[in-house]
Amino acid sequence: MRNFYNQMENASPPNAPMEMKTRRQPFRSQVSTLDTRRRQAVCVRRAFKKYGSKSNPHVVLDGLNMTVPKGTIYGLLGASGCGKTTLLSCIVGRRRLNSGEIWVLGGRPGSKGSGVPGPRVGYMPQELALYGEFSIRETFIYFGWCAGMTTEQIDEKLNFLVKFLQLPSENRFVKNLSGGQQRRVSFAAAILAEPELLILDEPTVGVDPVLRQNIWDHLVQITKDGNRTIIITTHYIEETRQAGIIGLMRNGKFLAEESPSKLMEIHRLDTLEEVFLKLSKRQNLGLRRRSSILSSVTGIPPEDDVDEMSGEFGDNVSISSRRKSVVIVEDGNVPALPPEEKGDSSKYTTLNPSHMKTLIWKNFLWMWRNVGIMLFIIGLPVAQIVLFCISIGKDPIGLKLAIVNNELNNSMQPCVPGIGCDQSLLSCRYLQQLQKKTLEFIPYDNEEDARYAVTKGWAWGAITFPSNYSEALMKRIDFGKDAKEWDVNAGEMKVVMDMSSLTGTEILFSQVITQFMVVLGQTIMVLIVSFAIFKVTCEGDIGWIAVLNILTGLCGMCFGFVIAIICDNERSATYVAMGSFLPIVMLCGIIWPIEGMHPVLKYISFVLPLTKSTESMRSMLARGWSMSEPTVYYGFIGTLIWISIFMTLAILLIKFKKG
Repeated sequence: MRNFYNQMENASPPNAPMEMKTRRQPFRSQVSTLDTRRRQAVCVRRAFKKYGSKSNPHVVLDGLNMTVPKGTIYGLLGASGCGKTTLLSCIVGRRRLNSGEIWVLGGRPGSKGSGVPGPRVGYMPQELALYGEFSIRETFIYFGWCAGMTTEQIDEKLNFLVKFLQLPSENRFVKNLSGGQQRRVSFAAAILAEPELLILDEPTVGVDPVLRQNIWDHLVQITKDGNRTIIITTHYIEETRQAGIIGLMRNGKFLAEESPSKLMEIHRLDTLEEVFLKLSKRQNLGLRRRSSILSSVTGIPPEDDVDEMSGEFGDNVSISSRRKSVVIVEDGNVPALPPEEKGDSSKYTTLNPSHMKTLIWKNFLWMWRNVGIMLFIIGLPVAQIVLFCISIGKDPIGLKLAIVNNELNNSMQPCVPGIGCDQSLLSCRYLQQLQKKTLEFIPYDNEEDARYAVTKGWAWGAITFPSNYSEALMKRIDFGKDAKEWDVNAGEMKVVMDMSSLTGTEILFSQVITQFMVVLGQTIMVLIVSFAIFKVTCEGDIGWIAVLNILTGLCGMCFGFVIAIICDNERSATYVAMGSFLPIVMLCGIIWPIEGMHPVLKYISFVLPLTKSTESMRSMLARGWSMSEPTVYYGFIGTLIWISIFMTLAILLIKFKKG
């Protein structure tokens, strides 16, 4: 099959150039009425889709027309990269056309009340869209609930589909299935709710030939009543003989849109592969297409024995003389299809209760299946606050201090403080108090040696007491401001500290609901550990402090949504999150006051999400300010604004990525 497509792609015109002259005749347009449109499941007109920049665009769909009647199987055939998956994605509303129009089941995809995307359409994408942590039954429940089915209806269909598709036990997790079994589960999820329109992108890849035939027999059976339509893409061209209509697609255009038997009859060939190859060669010659299906709509019979390609109907055509080639021309007089049907918009609300129930169930089920991750998420803030409280704000232990006490005869003399009103050796009394801090003293005979010890790192600091320190200190106490300057200087101890070790470093609605529960749990645990266990100072209202904590957590969660949408994989999302975390924390005033920053950094800090909430939190904790103070309520207002910005940005990015 791959060799066939390669041969088709390399089909080239003969050496002798063929003169392509056409002569325009009066146009005959398709008569488009509401009745004729309602008989079609899908109508695509003048579809154009491209990727890339304006200077170097990659055209995927090039003025394509497509019509899928209701109650039939439509086989969409073409080589990889010809635009099949893009066309299907536009039909179900996952992508949007640059120009052109699409009607699905009487409405535009994504319009209010159309049900597309929604329960009226079942879509099996080429790539797997399953949750590995779910079992087969849970996967069916998820997609069934999304389509509005009850659990009883799902279980009834489950038994049939498991037997029909030869799936393993319904309790097997999807991630433990083989690739073929996962594709069969994806196929079952698409047909579970019996949608009006079923779109299957490569459903039989890697499937056993016997099962493949059984799948086709089932698809033929469910379309017999005329109420269901199927669009199917496949690499197995000959298996589409069972389809009612096939569309042969190449380079973003249709080569033909006919029934398989009609195609082989027109071109007098025995296989569809030969037809496809012949039409590919003719496309390289520049021949245009016309459709015998057009005659069934316009009433104009097709000409026999013509040397031209079949094609989809809905084009404006003029039949030329001589070579009888057909030119497709844009005509402003072509009647557009009537307005879309009015659906029951009451069923399609902004927040569908059934969808919300399904998504919340899915999220909590994922949490239950990933207990370790959830314990880490909930326990991480607790571990952080515990680590902070036991490592920050405690008195240093075991620091070495160099002591030069000139009140003693030498460094080896014991420093015994006086008792009661004895005012001698006050330096020893002071050192006795320092020893209660579990400091270690190293005696030195002179100040130079003590300073040298500090510079070498042998001691964290040096304290020097003058020889008449006690006497001078008492005079300063007795005379106060009238004390002599000599007594003032002699009553001071000199302290030299090692400053070399102190550096500046030391000093994203279902998800919203489920993650809100996580944030709420984190906030409760942090408040309990902070205030109940470690007795962190709290002068303000604990209620408002808790609310601000929750809002700040929601703000961070929404920022995470934006990162998740922008990044294509978990690794890049982790890098962005870690790279943005440090600047935000460093500049918002948590580690160092904003007043001590460079003027430029001050202006930057004012537009960061955590700055106002940090000021508000500090004011409530340390100063006991209430909500009537501007500094406090500015923090709440600023946080709410940032939540709105991030949520709006996330929604816009989702729509932008959608196409």
